[in-house]
Parts: sequence; structure tokens; C-alpha cells
Amino acid sequence: MELGEYIEKNCTEKKFLVQKLEWSCECLYRISQTDLDINLLNDIEENISFIRNNILDEKTDKILIYFLPYKAAMWDCFESIWECAKDDERCEVKIMPIPYIEKASGRVICELDQFDSDIPLIDYRLVKLEEVHPDIIYIHNPYDQANKVTSVVENYFSAELKKCTEKLVYVPYYLSSMYRNEQRLIEKACLPGSINSDIVILQSQVQKDIYKKYGIDCEKYFVAGSPKTDAVIKYIESNNKETVKKEWGIDGEKVVMLNTSITYFLNKEKWGEILFEILRIIDEKDITLLWRPHPLLEATMKAMNREGYKEYKKALAYAADKNKIYVDYSPNPLKAILISDALISDYSSLVVQYYLTGKPIYSLDGIRKCVQDSILIFNYYDVYLKSEGITVEQYIDMILENNDYKKNIRLERIKEYPMLMDGMAGERIHKYVLKYFTCRS
Repeated sequence: MELGEYIEKNCTEKKFLVQKLEWSCECLYRISQTDLDINLLNDIEENISFIRNNILDEKTDKILIYFLPYKAAMWDCFESIWECAKDDERCEVKIMPIPYIEKASGRVICELDQFDSDIPLIDYRLVKLEEVHPDIIYIHNPYDQANKVTSVVENYFSAELKKCTEKLVYVPYYLSSMYRNEQRLIEKACLPGSINSDIVILQSQVQKDIYKKYGIDCEKYFVAGSPKTDAVIKYIESNNKETVKKEWGIDGEKVVMLNTSITYFLNKEKWGEILFEILRIIDEKDITLLWRPHPLLEATMKAMNREGYKEYKKALAYAADKNKIYVDYSPNPLKAILISDALISDYSSLVVQYYLTGKPIYSLDGIRKCVQDSILIFNYYDVYLKSEGITVEQYIDMILENNDYKKNIRLERIKEYPMLMDGMAGERIHKYVLKYFTCRS
């Protein structure tokens, strides 16, 4: 059915292919109900080959661009680029979610069904990239085989994709705040996706300057900000907070968002106690909690911390039993960002996204000393810090009393990052990539 719809949409002068496809399906059904007919099976194979070759023969003068997301939750790092590309008459644009392997279970997963319904997707099983050979491919997973938790299927490693396109573009799925030292930043340039890509998008000039300092060829690096901040700005401007709260059935006046990422909950001792303390305090206060676990947190716990995984499951069970605690597994964090009044989080890209809203943030692991001792890409350390003695309970009370005494400081800080605030990162990237492609093709 999906292939038939694809033909009708993309091969408008070859609708006869749909009839041939229907004939093949009917014959396969007949074979399944009777004895195997080798001659009929050969006819079906020839017919399918004819359909496939006709689809591939559909030529276009347009620049063919493929976006290859592997996690629906990370689509926001592509979305504003895609919006520019699809509105560009020079381009033909496809979104093809690719499969990945969850290493703890060995499962092969493709998240086709987890994207918003208004995003047009194609099934990777219907496409051979080496034959389609897009002009430009965008990726957001740089790890290939180097990730301990998940790995895209080998066909989609950056080294393989480079053979299938004229230009491979890597857009990080995360936002950076700080690196403990320059070496940690240099490691990012050594990931397979960075090495194999023709263009790598950077959030800040600070990153590029450090690469130059260490003699890294910076021709491939383009500083553009991040589409992830475009997504926040656009969503908040175009949606109503109270309407979304009603959609989710949230009645509470005040809502706090809890974001739990991976590193903190893998490495922090007694993290389970901290998590349960937060859940308990919320239960005792006149406030609603929206808890968003990182999309890979459960898989990471399974793979690397079995005891921690048991604690995590207990916390989920506790939350499920409370009317004021919602666990948000949806791929898109933007609704939670919109309807919440404040954030509690460990170190995460979402902290940078949330900072742009101007709303208060409580950092579980931030240390102000990092401002002097680290490589700062985005300085968010004027939020409320657990390390400075502010308790979760004090923070919650502050939200309930509308006493965000650091708000003006944060609003001034945001002005230091115009590329993250103008909502134009996607447009910058699209224009640059097309210019790069046309000049070097």
C-alpha cells in the first residue's frame, strides 16, 4: 500500500505501475493459498524489477536531499533545515528514518511510527540509497559503531553513506553548554560522522577556534547556531500554553518539568535517592510534574547499570501511581517546554533550549566553578544550582510564590547568543549547504 501511494505521488505519468503492483500482490496471495508455482514466481520477480527500474528512472533536475533521522526525539535538529529545503523550488526533499540496533537487547528498531503525522516519511525498506544517490544527505548520528548503547544499522554508517551521496552533512542532535577541557571538544571532531562528512555544523565560533588551534582542517566546519533552538522559538510563538495543557488533561496551575538525561544517572552515586526525593516533594506540593526521561535512558540502564535500571523502574512505578505526575515519553519535548513553568534537570541539551524561554531552571549537577575552568559554549550557570545549597523544596516553593529573582540576569545573558535566538539557524544551514553543493559539483 505504501509503495502504491509513493508511485501515485511521485511517478504521476506512470500510474500503470500501480496496476502492475496490484497484480503482483494478487499473485503472491494466490501462491500463499495453493501449491508453489515457480513460473508465476518468476513472473512476479520480473514484474517487481520492472516497477523498481521505472521508479528509479524518474529523473528530476532538482537537487535531491535526504534527511536520515534515527530517533524521532532528535528530529528537531533537522526540522528547520527541512522546512527551508521543502519550500525551495530547486530541491526535492525526502525524510527517511533509518533503523538502529539497541545493543542490550539486540533489537533492530525503526521509529517510523513515532514522528508527528504531518511529517512526510518514506520507508527505508523501499529505498536503496546507493542507486538513488541523493545529492545531499543529512545525518545526526556521528557514532557509527562507536556507541555502547545504540548503533545505526551498518548500511547507514557515515562511511557507507559517503559512498551514496555527493555531499554528506552532519548536524549534531544535541546542544553544547561546556566541555571540561579542550581535549573533550577535540574528541567530537574525531567521531566517524565528523570525519566522513563534507560539512559539519557547529553551534559556536568557540568550537571552530579551538579546532583551528589544534591544526584541524576547518574548511568543512560551518558555524550556524542550532536548529534545535529554532524549534523552541517557533513552537512557543505559534502555540497556546493553556490549550496544550487541556489537551494533556493537566488541571494544575503550576507545572514543573523534570528532565533526566544519561550521564548523571549513570555516574552519580545515590541518584535514586535524589530522584525519589524530587517525586516525593512534588507529591506533597500543590504543583504538577512532567517527567521526561531521556529517550535512551532506559536502554542505557539496561546495557550499563542493571541495578540502576531496577531503581529507575521503581521510580516509574511510583510516578504511575500519582495523579500529579505525568511521564512524558513523546518524542517531541516542545509541548512540555511550553506548558511547564520551570525546569529541574541535570546537564542536557534541553537546559539550553529551556533557557531561551526565560523560565527558571534548577540544575542538579551544575557547578559555578565551571565558568572559569571549562570551555564554555553556552553559559547557563546563572540558573539555580543544587551545588550552591538551594534545595529542591526551596526551588519548588519559589515557583509557587512566583519569586524568580534571577530572571533578569538570564534575560540579559541570552543576548550574548544571537545565533541561538534569531530562529534562523535552519535557513543559514540550508543556504550554505546548497551554495557549497552547487559550487563544488
